[in-house]
Amino acid sequence: MRTLAAAVACIGILAVLLSVGETVSADNYGAIAYSSSTGRYGYSYDYGSRGDAESAAVTNCARSDCQVKVWFRNSCGALARAGNGALGYGFGFADRSGAESRALAECGARGSSCRIVSWACTTR
Repeated sequence: MRTLAAAVACIGILAVLLSVGETVSADNYGAIAYSSSTGRYGYSYDYGSRGDAESAAVTNCARSDCQVKVWFRNSCGALARAGNGALGYGFGFADRSGAESRALAECGARGSSCRIVSWACTTR
């Protein structure tokens, strides 16, 4: 009887541990890529890995010189550009406005007349 009770207890503990693992959701990644020759950009969000998000952003940018300028996980990212071509980016903020504010501040340190050219947020 003790062996049966111990086996039942172990199965119960294992079931609880497995159910806890199922409630934890995976990270979501996003990225923004930018072409310095054309000013074109591409973005991505809600990808299962950083690499996939970066690849999608470069593909969406659709220019041979597109490069990832910022990536983010479970948050938002933004890219700003100044009149002289300087860039700034922000990431890791829970909302779009935080990422945009940081991008504009970084851009403003390098140039003037900065504006947001792209932003994206993951769903988590």
